[in-house]
Amino acid sequence: MSKSVSVVTGDTFVWNSPDPDVGTVEIPLKFKGKILKAAKQYQDDDVSFMFFVMHSIGVSEAITDEIDAGELRAMFKAWQSAWQERAEATFPEA
Repeated sequence: MSKSVSVVTGDTFVWNSPDPDVGTVEIPLKFKGKILKAAKQYQDDDVSFMFFVMHSIGVSEAITDEIDAGELRAMFKAWQSAWQERAEATFPEA
């Protein structure tokens, strides 16, 4: 699998998957604080944490079901880093 490319455009993190079935995934960098608060309950379970956050901020279940598991993890970590840089805050580690 070739390396996926991510960019930040405005308030959106854009992930360009090499998988044509996934394509481009746009993930907001702005979201309600209640999502961050609720995500804390999943911090001890990497997979549940990642899925909770992704689905809560608008990534469709169709995307998270179809994307390669390793690519999903890479996309989440890249989004998490972009959010932390933009918000100048630490996102709970998964």
